[in-house]
Amino acid sequence: MKQEKKQNRPPLPSVKKWGIGLGLAIVLLTIYGLSQLYSPVSNSQEIVFVDVEPNMTVRTLAVRLKNQNLIKTEKTFLLYLRFTNLDKKIRAGRFKLSPAYSLTETVDFLTEKKGSQNFLKVTIPEGYSIHEIANLLDSNNLINADDFKVYV
Repeated sequence: MKQEKKQNRPPLPSVKKWGIGLGLAIVLLTIYGLSQLYSPVSNSQEIVFVDVEPNMTVRTLAVRLKNQNLIKTEKTFLLYLRFTNLDKKIRAGRFKLSPAYSLTETVDFLTEKKGSQNFLKVTIPEGYSIHEIANLLDSNNLINADDFKVYV
């Protein structure tokens, strides 16, 4: 009989160690994911107006929200919209948002009919000049006074 040479192999980690490691990784990833979805960007009570144009892509919106410090990461925003099938339900309009909102709250405002679309009623008194109308609209954050004058 031939004797087979036994090779000295290092022992493989036990299945138990792999299971614990995998379980720990899943728990940590779940905690991280939930913190991305349900914790606000900051505690600031600042109000930020966001304009969403008709046919704006969600990627463009993600960049806009990130630049205005309303979401933590563009990728998380896009993944959340994709997995919840809300990427096609973003509404056009002007929204009043805050960095104190979580990602899920921000998406709710952008998709739900109860969302905070900001409509302002502005009364322009009779006899106002173009300059006075421009200043009135500018003071209500509707349009920059100089931009309004260009359009008129």
